[in-house]
Amino acid sequence: MIAPYTQACTPTANFQADQTECTAYRNGHIECTYKTSTIITVIDSAPSCLLLQDSKGRPQGSISITAQPILTYLPTDIIYTRPANLQVVSSRRCPGMDSCTGQNCARILPDAQLVEFLPYKDLPGVTRCQEACACLLPCGCLLCGSGCLFYRIFAVADQESKPIVVKKCAWQAATVIEMQVLTAATEKRFSSPKCYALLREKVHFVSVRNQPLHTTS
Repeated sequence: MIAPYTQACTPTANFQADQTECTAYRNGHIECTYKTSTIITVIDSAPSCLLLQDSKGRPQGSISITAQPILTYLPTDIIYTRPANLQVVSSRRCPGMDSCTGQNCARILPDAQLVEFLPYKDLPGVTRCQEACACLLPCGCLLCGSGCLFYRIFAVADQESKPIVVKKCAWQAATVIEMQVLTAATEKRFSSPKCYALLREKVHFVSVRNQPLHTTS
């Protein structure tokens, strides 16, 4: 069964793949099987139509497809937050002092807990390091090499402001598919995926569910 193009009930995006398999017998008889897969994108609540044809292009019937989206509200997560002020503390170290050993400066990770910043370790923020000067002059270090300039950017909550309640909402999206198959001899309606026999051919309908939608308010 061939569904060549969407027949303008409403504008749709149409993608189609065709497959033909033929077997030739010794007596000269040739038997062919035609398979067509059509993917369409439909507009909400508006019918889209497909024309069904046989292998010779003769109309055999039509299919009308209507998609109705449904959103199901899921339990809400509540998050408390409040305005915060960003602050920066820094500490310069000569080579070999405290955290400034070897290649440690280049290997500092944002969540590193350094002895230089122990009073701020429980505050949310990031830790960074830049190479600094060394040697006695002009930096005052006994050892020459690469010194370390550690600094940490962290947030301090504004205690004078009131907490803000943030609701994280999740919606489960689904689609109800209504289909109508119409031929010269019969008319059939159904809303669940089925394999429908039309003359000697079979039409298989598949519906796809959507992913959850997340919003914050």
